[in-house]
Amino acid sequence: NQDVLFGKGRIAFNHEGNKQYRSLVELRKDEYLATTQTKKKQSIVFKILNQIESMDPPGRFLMTDSNDNTGGWVLVDRQKAIDKISHRLREKKKEIKEKTEKGCVDPAAESDNTVHSGTHLPFITPKCTDSNDCNSNFIRNSGESSIMESKHEKNLELKNASNSELLPNVNNSNHILHSAAHSSSLRTATMENLTTHSIQCASDATISERVNVRESKAGRSRGSDVRKNSANTMLLREWITHEIDSLISSLKNESMDSSADDIAALSGDEKISLALSSRRYINNALHIAHSLSDQICKGEDGLASFIHEMNTTFLPPSGYDWSSKIVVFLRSETKPSESFDFEPLPLCAENDARLENIDIGVLLSSNNDDSLVPQSVGIDGEDSCKNYDSTECHDKYEARILPPGENEVGDVEERNSETQRIYHLGLVFYELFSGGKMPSCIEASDAKGNSRDGLGVDLSRRLNISDAFEPSNGKLKERKKGRIVKSNNHISTNLLRSLGVPSRLCDLIDNMLVCPNTNISEDETYSHMTDVRSDLYLMINKPEKFLNGLDAEKMLTTGLKLNDESYFEQKELESLCDLYRSPCDCGHDYSIILGPSGIGKTVLAKQFEDYVISNGGVFLSGKFDQFHQATPFVAITSAFNDYCNFLISDIESKQSAAVADALREALGQDACYLAEVVPNLCMIFGGFKQIEGVQNCINAQKRLQYLLCRFVGVITISSPNPVVIFLDDLQWADPASISTINHLLLAFRRSRFLFVGSCRDDNMSREHPIRQMISSLSDLRVHGNLIKMSLYSKDAVNSMVSDMLCLSPRLTRPLSEIMYQKTKGSPLFLLRLMLSLSDEGLLQFNLSRRRWEWEEEKIHSRKIPEDVAEFLTNAIERLSPDVQDALCTLSCFGAYAHISVIEVIEREVNLSLQRSLELAVVDGYLDKIKGGYMFSHDRVQEAAYNMMGAQNRIMKHSQYGVALALHTIHNEHDVDLLFTAVDQINRGGPENLLNAEMRPLIAKLNLKAGKKAMDMSDFSSALSFFDHGIHFMGENHWSKYYDLSLQLFDNASKCSYAIGDHRKLGILSEQILSFSKSFEDKLNVIYHSISIFCDTSVLDKAIEKGLWVLSTLGENLTLSISREGTLALINETRAMLHNQPNNVILNYAPMTMTSKIAAMKFLARLLLSLIMARPDDVPIFVVEMVHLSLSHGLTPMSAIGIVYFGSILASIGNIEEGYRFVKLAKDLVDHFGSKDVAGEVILIATQTVGCVEPMQSTLEYHLDGHKIALEAGDTRNAILNLIFHCNYLFWTGAKLSHVKAKYENVCNFAEGHNLLSLVLNAKPLLRTIEILVDTTERSIVLDYGLLGVHTEDFINTNNPHAAMMSNFQLMYISFFTRNYHKMKEFAEIYFEYKLNTWILLQINVSQSFICGLASFWIHRQTRDNRWLMRGIQSKNLMKRLADSSQWNFLQKFYLLRAEELYCYQQYEEAEISYDRAISFASKHKFVNDEALASELAGYFANDVCEESGSSEYFTQAYKKYREWGASAKASMLFQYIDSTVQSRQSTNPDQYHHMDNETSIDAEKKRSYPTNLPFLS
Repeated sequence: NQDVLFGKGRIAFNHEGNKQYRSLVELRKDEYLATTQTKKKQSIVFKILNQIESMDPPGRFLMTDSNDNTGGWVLVDRQKAIDKISHRLREKKKEIKEKTEKGCVDPAAESDNTVHSGTHLPFITPKCTDSNDCNSNFIRNSGESSIMESKHEKNLELKNASNSELLPNVNNSNHILHSAAHSSSLRTATMENLTTHSIQCASDATISERVNVRESKAGRSRGSDVRKNSANTMLLREWITHEIDSLISSLKNESMDSSADDIAALSGDEKISLALSSRRYINNALHIAHSLSDQICKGEDGLASFIHEMNTTFLPPSGYDWSSKIVVFLRSETKPSESFDFEPLPLCAENDARLENIDIGVLLSSNNDDSLVPQSVGIDGEDSCKNYDSTECHDKYEARILPPGENEVGDVEERNSETQRIYHLGLVFYELFSGGKMPSCIEASDAKGNSRDGLGVDLSRRLNISDAFEPSNGKLKERKKGRIVKSNNHISTNLLRSLGVPSRLCDLIDNMLVCPNTNISEDETYSHMTDVRSDLYLMINKPEKFLNGLDAEKMLTTGLKLNDESYFEQKELESLCDLYRSPCDCGHDYSIILGPSGIGKTVLAKQFEDYVISNGGVFLSGKFDQFHQATPFVAITSAFNDYCNFLISDIESKQSAAVADALREALGQDACYLAEVVPNLCMIFGGFKQIEGVQNCINAQKRLQYLLCRFVGVITISSPNPVVIFLDDLQWADPASISTINHLLLAFRRSRFLFVGSCRDDNMSREHPIRQMISSLSDLRVHGNLIKMSLYSKDAVNSMVSDMLCLSPRLTRPLSEIMYQKTKGSPLFLLRLMLSLSDEGLLQFNLSRRRWEWEEEKIHSRKIPEDVAEFLTNAIERLSPDVQDALCTLSCFGAYAHISVIEVIEREVNLSLQRSLELAVVDGYLDKIKGGYMFSHDRVQEAAYNMMGAQNRIMKHSQYGVALALHTIHNEHDVDLLFTAVDQINRGGPENLLNAEMRPLIAKLNLKAGKKAMDMSDFSSALSFFDHGIHFMGENHWSKYYDLSLQLFDNASKCSYAIGDHRKLGILSEQILSFSKSFEDKLNVIYHSISIFCDTSVLDKAIEKGLWVLSTLGENLTLSISREGTLALINETRAMLHNQPNNVILNYAPMTMTSKIAAMKFLARLLLSLIMARPDDVPIFVVEMVHLSLSHGLTPMSAIGIVYFGSILASIGNIEEGYRFVKLAKDLVDHFGSKDVAGEVILIATQTVGCVEPMQSTLEYHLDGHKIALEAGDTRNAILNLIFHCNYLFWTGAKLSHVKAKYENVCNFAEGHNLLSLVLNAKPLLRTIEILVDTTERSIVLDYGLLGVHTEDFINTNNPHAAMMSNFQLMYISFFTRNYHKMKEFAEIYFEYKLNTWILLQINVSQSFICGLASFWIHRQTRDNRWLMRGIQSKNLMKRLADSSQWNFLQKFYLLRAEELYCYQQYEEAEISYDRAISFASKHKFVNDEALASELAGYFANDVCEESGSSEYFTQAYKKYREWGASAKASMLFQYIDSTVQSRQSTNPDQYHHMDNETSIDAEKKRSYPTNLPFLS
């Protein structure tokens, strides 16, 4: 019952949801119709939509399913729902009442299931044959019987006066319509976007025919459907009468009985005056006036040369009654995203040979472009307003001037005079805004039979369109020219002013009527119709500024005020809106607004914010600050904090509550880490437990980034529209914030999340972090939309001046040219200069004229600094000393300072600031926002700050910092105040501390701030705090403050390692190693040094240093023992664990000895390095970890030792027991609740699980490991889990295109985190997949340059494991491409590198399988028994594994056995094994193994001369390779078979039937691979 149904009929009308929907709309209708603000209308629409969608259950907008004959319903597009609500809100109450009384039509249904069409010109209805049908809908709906009666009488007169035939409807947009009747012939031109015209003509003196607008099915539409409604049309004078009567009638209906009687008693002029005071009448009339001026402008621009050449006209000439040639019609449409689409002016199609070959429609339509609209209007100009609002609906009137007849054509010179056209249109406006009255001089002229401007034409003569043609042949009559007589009479607009017409509108008409009379014309008269159009548009869209006039008292009180608008080019806002609407189509993933300071970047973002919010989107914003760089994540914190505040304030709504629940579910307990950066998250979660100290800095930072991604992901999914985050002043962003932004962009590429930033690009070098981020993102195919803003043009400056002064752009142009000359188009400079001119009296408000005036010569001669900074400094110096001092004090804290900071400074330093700051707010230098004071612009803050001398600034920083620091001692929970205090002291430096004894205290505050920054994962800011703390301690600090020094150095080394500053880490390490009092104090810095060696693949040094540390800790390991010794050590440990159930081990006590805990930490850190460089020693380290856990208790690192031990047992054949221990390791992770080691445990454990469980079922394990590792910030193991997930996809025969896409994402992810060693592990298999998939020929040699490695020696020397993997892939590719010599070459290199892999069992299994197949092939070619033995070893390994999991390994075992039997020439047994391999591969869903087994069986059968058998095998192999997605391999196999068959045909043609040409290689390439090989069919 909450659903709203689309469609007509009783079902939709009587549905409960529709009734409820109509009630909701009615409650808001009055509010909607009363407002003229677009944003407010949109807000009302969205409130109704949200009310329906927030019901329980949620309401939906449904329409019948056109594809479902059973009458099913489907959800409609959200935009259609918005259109339906808007349409219903716009419908007038009387129209709704009439439709509702019928009981079967939903009034809003007329727009259902349609897309609104564009504007269409009316066609004139045919002559009526029934007087009852002649009453138009327009009149019928008005309810005014007097109008109906008068129109009925006129129709009867028309019926008796003419016997002309009806013209047929013609649907042709580009040709001239011809038709002839008994006594008259009519012709009219149609255009590309006009609907069919049928024309009724009659010889009535006033041409009183009514015009009815319809849209034909062939009419132009912006969608797939044409809107099915009628717009009602009448002549201008009829519309004036109707509109006034309608308004008076409405006032009667809405008034009390006594008021209604008073209205009824009014005289005619009083009623007109009352109607003209209505906003509705003025607004509708302004739309009519604008459409007329626009029509003439476009006609002038597009048809001037055509008119001159043809000696014709497109307007009624001077001296004729223009008002009688104007028709008015109602246009109701949804505002599209394009610009206004006013139609060009229709021409009278003369019966002249010169016109017959001219396509008038095309000529006119070509002029309908945005270039005709004046650009000086700016962002709110005609050319741009549509892009700013895609949902607002309008019912507005438009008007068109009908083409003249032959006898209405005046003098060529006169009709081509623009001033005459302006004058005659002014007469029309006079009549329009006076309620139908004409100027007294015009009325007197008409009575004498003179033209309105002195032309000798008698207007009392009947004007009949048919008089333009000869009655005999329909040809045009010869022209009759009139004599032009100039008149100096000025028409006064006093009548309009007395009727209450706005004074600005009266001035406009006055300046139009005076323009032809050169004797009295002034500078403010109009000379161009485009100026008229521009002024009318401003009156419509900004009536408070350009129509109603300024409030004189307010202007005297407040003076000139700044506005928050910008006048950049419309394309800049359009590009942001396009990216918001469809990021995938734009080819961009984010946007950054670049430009110099004061250019309007923030204002552009603000207008984009209005667009996003008006469309129901989420817009988060924050601002970086040059003076708050020490505060971690200041802009990101602001953005997400505000969103959390919004959720809490709106928590009663279902949507906000659902988002809060989703955040709790997605973030879980880990939200406590994110709450360090977004404190307001605590309000959603209700508080968190205290976080323990950070152990792994890199992991902490990655964890924070991952949690932020989860946060953004939740709000993105929960919002029906894209989520936008805007960060201002990126040039001041701290490194941690830049890293987080980079992470978000990589994670949400081409999604419903949009990042927008703004950044100053002046004086920003290539080495700037933002430029480097943009470059690195581009390398990873994450492309940005860089919007470059430049200084304003002259037109944009004029628009700004016009808007500030509320004057027409044509009037402000002289002033704006001076402003442009002095400011060079800098908007900030311009605004401040305008305020300065107002303060100096050079720009004054004239009370009598109620407008701004200026002294042009004095302004032009005034000397102004060329730099805006100097100008602002001079402006501040003119303020009172108290205000100057307050601004200077505030500038020490950056662009913004909270009121709490101001209060502390006032109290501790004994200053009075707030009163002076309030005065600065009044003067426009500050804004009061978010409980504090913010400079109106960064340049104002910089100017105030630079007014103080360098030494004075340092002293103030130190003074204010100490005052705040003393306050923080008693307010430990105020973290922001702590950061502010310490940052101020650090800016002052230790030399400026008045009390030297405070140095240790300041050092401790820096330590406290640094630790807090580490908790927030901002290690760059933390390092800065620690460095300053070390600096404040002074000399001999190791001896004076040992504990404080050790903490500062130790934490600084952690931060240096986290941000990758190895040079800094080396300096700090040297200090710690030199001055530490114990070995334990050195362990942390040594651990970081070893980690650097591991991360940079300097594995030998890492292992060497790690062994030294372990030896010092008492763990002396014996390395490089024999395999037998290693196995004995493994079996000994196995026996220790054998009799201990898992639950007993889990209940072991925790490890407490510090040295043993440190040893476990170092052992675990070295394991991956040992796997890559010295795999033979891995079991020794693993066994030591197990022994330490059994002897001294458990730690989270014990899980790593247990899982590695289980993997070792599985690799030596004890798979079942190994399976037990990897499960125990997972239980240990759960027991400790430690996510820090979970990613690595899952990575290693899945290697063993894949030997027991079906390999396809283990795919999800690595995805879980990836997710858990990211949550812990363990990026390395997160990426490794993804790599192994992709490996499993490849080994299980997943579609190669899918695997390739996955691998590419993994490589991009690893490159984005600078993990080169992991990229080296992933790239070779990705290259293999590319070669299998790509049908183009390419070299099989890997390009190490693509991997970021320039020499192969780097891999061979520093990472033997990577070298082994690379050579294996080269051998694999050679084997699949049947390149025997290359395969043998790479196989020999591979076995040289062959490492004894104890841990990575699945890698070892996959390599052993392919190596066994290659070895048997090489043996058959060389008869070298070494290769035979290698093949047999692989077969035996598959046999052991198949005993544990037949599903995964039985087909591999049989294929290796078949190849072995092939070598022994035991062909019958070999064939059986091939068939079994194919059968089990098919049964176990390994399509890749099935394809390979079928191919090798084909080669076997082909070699033993079983052609029929080989055909079947090859056919099966071809199909399975195609199914796997190995298109290149399938093509290669096809070519091999084709060449083999042709060779046999030439040898013994009688054995082969005729082959079709399609079996050729060319046909194969052409046909995109057949499903069956044709020569085998």
